[in-house]
Amino acid sequence: RLAKQVFATLAKGEDAIPLEDFKRCCTILAQVSDDFATEPGQAADRMDLNGDARIDQGEFVQEVRSIGNLVGLRKVMGAMQQVAAVAADFSAKAEAEVVEEEAS
Repeated sequence: RLAKQVFATLAKGEDAIPLEDFKRCCTILAQVSDDFATEPGQAADRMDLNGDARIDQGEFVQEVRSIGNLVGLRKVMGAMQQVAAVAADFSAKAEAEVVEEEAS
């Protein structure tokens, strides 16, 4: 359930997360899995099972479950909470910049 909430935050209401956006989140996920620490691009590309350069909800949840099986669900959930917080902060800053630009 938390993985789906994090996905929704990262996807910003869309049905998938662009690979470039996802790669930015890999720094936090590196705390959980060495896959992300060694090469975030390879990890993101591996997750993109259908090769459309986007991570859909099913692909995201499947990867979270796989990592959970390797390192434990508590670690994954902690990282997901951090990702959600960073994504929400990033969205708020981006929205403030748009408002600022429109006001100029």
